[in-house]
Amino acid sequence: MYGKILCPVDGSDPSNAGMFEAIELAAEQQAELLFIHVIDSGPLAMYLPMTAAVFECIRQAGQEILDGAIAAAGERGVKAEARLLTTSNNRVSSTIADEAARYQPDLIVMGTLGRHGMGRALLGGDAVTVAGTTTAPVLMVKSRDSGASARTRPI
Repeated sequence: MYGKILCPVDGSDPSNAGMFEAIELAAEQQAELLFIHVIDSGPLAMYLPMTAAVFECIRQAGQEILDGAIAAAGERGVKAEARLLTTSNNRVSSTIADEAARYQPDLIVMGTLGRHGMGRALLGGDAVTVAGTTTAPVLMVKSRDSGASARTRPI
């Protein structure tokens, strides 16, 4: 059913829940798995004197997150690839949607905090935005400690 799965990761608890769900689905479906991590370099512009050093630290942290995702997939016997992406003029959700358009996944798996209303408006809502802007179904996964089931239905 799913031959290609795309999973954005950022190292947060909800993202990790999505990552583990993506790994399980890839194992069950014998699917290709692509992890992506997006660095938004736009806010770094305010730190011009140390932009290169700050960016390098952020880039290294992003690579460590991807390396951890690849290792977790490997422990489950799933081969996965990883891409570190940078944007300076797009929202993270737009960069994820752009990568989805290039990769053409059968499913996108994303962790979510499950916020609604004003909480989502104030804090973003990348998973909801991606779901509304891509053609692939998006499985939104809440972290297990949120009190909800980790497996939710694709939208």
